[in-house]
Amino acid sequence: MTKLINLFKTSILGGFLVVFPLLLLSLMADELIDLLIGLSDPLVQLLPNSSMRSDVDPLVLALLALGLTSFIFGLFLRSTFMTNLFTCIERNTIGRLTLYRSIKQIAKGIFRDNSSTEAHGQNDSGFRAALLCNNDGSQQFAYLIEQDDRYSTVLIPYAPAGFTGPVKIVKNEKIVVIENSIGDVSAVLSQWGNGALALTAKHTR
Repeated sequence: MTKLINLFKTSILGGFLVVFPLLLLSLMADELIDLLIGLSDPLVQLLPNSSMRSDVDPLVLALLALGLTSFIFGLFLRSTFMTNLFTCIERNTIGRLTLYRSIKQIAKGIFRDNSSTEAHGQNDSGFRAALLCNNDGSQQFAYLIEQDDRYSTVLIPYAPAGFTGPVKIVKNEKIVVIENSIGDVSAVLSQWGNGALALTAKHTR
């Protein structure tokens, strides 16, 4: 009888540990799809054929509209004039919003866009992944937010959250910038550090 009860309990627990993450993943996927469709709706309305809009799956239309719009804007931004024009408009409008600047910095750090510079010539590649060297010889992941000639502002991310943690101001010599993106670091932190040695092999060997 005891073996039967243990088998029953183990089966329920094992099944729950499989089913529950799948349910969460399904819920997150549904929410993400709804968000994507909602964000792209103004773009979808610009498509010329209304009958096509009613026949095609909304998700397909959303991806098509976002893809075409991104491609067109990408072509425009290959021009130096258009890039400078967009930068000027951005700087004098939504670029003044602190929340927008923060989100943009995070996005650039995730996708590791190192190609842009600010007007005064400093790197504008967003938050950069780094290692903070502690006094005891250990190292920990950090996101480099800003840096001057002597000090750096860093965010020390928690695991597994990845984007929350304390902000510290430390001397520059304690910071080692790594070539990985903060997206790479966040992925490692989401797995409680699994893959950290491979990610930092060049800087810890």
